[in-house]
Parts: sequence; C-alpha cells; structure tokens
Amino acid sequence: MPHDTNEFQSLAEQSLPSRKLSRRSEASSLISIDARSNLSFANELLEADAIRRKIFDITNYWIFNMSIMACVLVNSVVIGLDTVPSIRARYGFFLTIVDYIFLGVFIAEMLAKLYALRLLYFKSGWNILDFLIILTSLTVWLLPEVLIGNTALGDARILRLVRLFRAVRAVRSLRALQDVSFLKSLQLILTTLFQSLPAMGSIAFVSLIVGYVFAVAGTLMYHNIDKRFADLGSTSFRLLQIMTLDRWSELYVDNKSKSDSIWYYVAIFLVLQTFIFLNLLVAVIVNNLQSSREHIEIMNRRRKRQQAANQMGTIIGEDLNEGSVENLTTHKDKIAGLVTEEFGLDNYYSPLLPWRTKELLSSFFMHLCALEHNLSLYDRQQKVFDDLLRLAKHQDNGGRI
Repeated sequence: MPHDTNEFQSLAEQSLPSRKLSRRSEASSLISIDARSNLSFANELLEADAIRRKIFDITNYWIFNMSIMACVLVNSVVIGLDTVPSIRARYGFFLTIVDYIFLGVFIAEMLAKLYALRLLYFKSGWNILDFLIILTSLTVWLLPEVLIGNTALGDARILRLVRLFRAVRAVRSLRALQDVSFLKSLQLILTTLFQSLPAMGSIAFVSLIVGYVFAVAGTLMYHNIDKRFADLGSTSFRLLQIMTLDRWSELYVDNKSKSDSIWYYVAIFLVLQTFIFLNLLVAVIVNNLQSSREHIEIMNRRRKRQQAANQMGTIIGEDLNEGSVENLTTHKDKIAGLVTEEFGLDNYYSPLLPWRTKELLSSFFMHLCALEHNLSLYDRQQKVFDDLLRLAKHQDNGGRI
C-alpha cells in the first residue's frame, strides 16, 4: 500500500536526532544488512571508541572491499601458476613469497573485521568461509615445520599431501561474487546452496542408511548368482549405478531368470533413491531459492525506505540548520517527488501493469481498508448499544436479572 507523504515527513523529522550521532561516525551509513537489523550492535558501535568505528568504516568502504576482491583473484591465479611444473621450477620461491603476502593481507582483514564486528562477524556465511579457509591456510603453513622437525612424521608423501590443501584458498575466490553487482543471480544461487546444506545433509544421511541396508541385503541374497554382488563394495557400486540410471536394466535382465526377487529389489531401490530422495533434494533447493528471493526483495524495500528517510532527513536538517522553518516549504516538491519515487505505485505492482490499473487497484485496497475499519467501529458501537439495551431492560424489571 502506498504511504502518505505526511507520514514519511514525520519519519524524517524523527530521524533528525540520529543525524547528530551520524556526524560522530559515518558507520551508520555503511552498516551492512546484518548490522542494520541488530539495533543493539548499532548502539554499541556508536558508543565505541573512535578506533573501532574507524576500522568498521574502512572494512565496509567499497574501495577496501574491491581491493580485497582483487587480492583474492590474484591469489587464485598465483595458486594456479604454482601447479605448472615449469613455472614452479623457475619462480617457485617468488610465488611462495607472494602467497604468504596475500595470506597476511587476508589475516589482517579477518582481524580487522573481528575487532569491529565482534561476534556479529560469525553471523555472515561469507565471513565463516573466510575464517575456515584462513584457519586451514595457517595450518598448512605451520604443519610442515612441525613435520620436518619430527623425523617420525616427516614423510615426504605427507608433506606433498599437505601442499594439496593450499588449493583450498582458491575456494575463497567465491568470496568475490558477493561484491560483484552484475552477478546477483549467481550470488543468489550460491546463498541458496549454503542455506540448503543442513537439510540436504539430513536427506543424504537417510539416503546413505537406506543404501547401506540395500547393499547388505543385496550381498546376502545375490552373491551366489552374480559376481557383481560378491562383496559389500561391489554391491554398493552397482546400487550407485542403479541410482544414476546407468544400464540399470541390464542388472535385472541378467538375473531375472536366476532370482524372482531381483525385480522388487531393483524397483524399490530405484523408486526410493532416484524418485524420492533426489526429488526431496530438489524441493529443498527450490524452496530455499524462493525464500532467498523473498528475503532479498524485503531487504531491498527496507533499504529504499531507509534511504528515502535519510534523504528527507538531510533536506529538513539543512533547512533547520539555516534557522528558518519556512525553508521547509521550498523543498516540498522535492520531498514529494522523493516519496513518489521510493514509495509510489511502481514499487508495489508489476511494471507490466498499466498506470490506470495500478491507480484503480490502490483505490480499491484503500477503500477496502476503510471499509474494514468502519466495520470494526460499527461492531464496537453495536456492542455498546447492546450493553445499554441490556441495562435498560434490567432497570425496567426492577433490578431483577
């Protein structure tokens, strides 16, 4: 429903005291979505020391984020170059030094955000991903020194295996997707996948239990008639083949004359794994995708309203600072245009609808709300009227109930 202009003007006037606080710190204009929803953190940040507020401003500044994104991408390229034998033989030392420099940059970024956000740092999935990757990188960096110092553990194969974990830092390149505006749809998909992991893990756990039960049953029933069911490992591989629908019918055709139960075995497993559990995974992802879209739309509307309120507060605050309340009227058209832009009909209806249809729908909804309000008033008055009639009837009966 479109909002009245006076309502947002009053909202802007109420925001004037908060603007005095914003002069102390620009953090209020740079707070992330998670921080905006946490008023206690916002108040804590405004009351914090100047160093913490400054670090918070820096870590949320777009130049800082773009610089970190550039470091992530260059570090991913360096890790890739380190896998080429000829380049590693010639420039391996320099690549290692550059890799350690980037690791120091990422550690400094993490510590700065931890100092500014405190526990709120771990409420972001991207921050948790950064923390785990940096923790893994530090382990990979320190573990070879420990293994080399211990002759019992200093096996060359173990050291080569440890080096493989350096590639984990390449996963951090996904972090760059959060700051790239033209990949919003890809960000949405990645966010949906991360949100779906707990539910997908539960479904996968149940699927593994069912697969294990069928593997044991298949090994016990068919190990004598088909070598593909000779042991638990072979049976599990054949069940995976059935689940992917890869030549599953051959397993049934080759054994239907040897065992009558093979049809039920294959059919039941195929229905459970391929059509039930797999569709459950798809349903979880689709449901979380829809929820993520709705959440993003809600946050976008809130951001637009906050920006409009801040802009109107800026206009009114400048006029009040000039010492003349009459100056508010000079920006009346500007404020009205701002309200129309941020809270007009285009923000509540599909852009495909004609303007006349939007006006009629808005008028209909406003009359519907007015009718509901009047009905509520009528019910309240009717109740009072019934109470008066009941009281009058009680007086006519001489006070007898």
